[in-house]
Amino acid sequence: MRLFVAVPVTGAFREAIAGTIAAFPASDPPWRWTTPPSWHVTLMFLGERNPDDVAPICSSLATVSASFSPFTISTGPLHGFPSLSRPRVLVVGVGEGAGALARLAARVQDALCDAIGAARDERPFHPHVTLARLRARIPRELIAEIERAPRPVRACQHVQSIGLIESHPGPSGARYAARKMFALGGGA
Repeated sequence: MRLFVAVPVTGAFREAIAGTIAAFPASDPPWRWTTPPSWHVTLMFLGERNPDDVAPICSSLATVSASFSPFTISTGPLHGFPSLSRPRVLVVGVGEGAGALARLAARVQDALCDAIGAARDERPFHPHVTLARLRARIPRELIAEIERAPRPVRACQHVQSIGLIESHPGPSGARYAARKMFALGGGA
């Protein structure tokens, strides 16, 4: 099974992302937008895992989440990876709460590296929500339109839980299903 740990995107934060896509200047871009049910902030990608790993993963996530207080995040700017001038992925970044997400991601990574020997991601953590994945280079004119795209409306979300998510790849993109959610601060 293909697994990752994430914060689900809900409420006003989700609505702001939807508004960004609706107001995007390119009317027929050469990519497919992601859909609201798939929007999340990945804390750690685990990749293909054995079903025997689920119990220790859940135990570790329960411990981490119980020790971490809820916090607030806000939408950040539209940008691309590796850069906006040569994007392979278009994303909405996280403004307020990016530091808290980074600390939470570090705790998740530490716990799961210890519990199941998960590979440590040495890249810097940049919290974001993926809007689109580009399959090919895009024309310079479209890059200019992307760069002129309006910043997402500032919206906040109170982060109260993290989830162990299973990814089911398919021809029209991956479908995600929460295997288990974990309340921050040990709440129900």
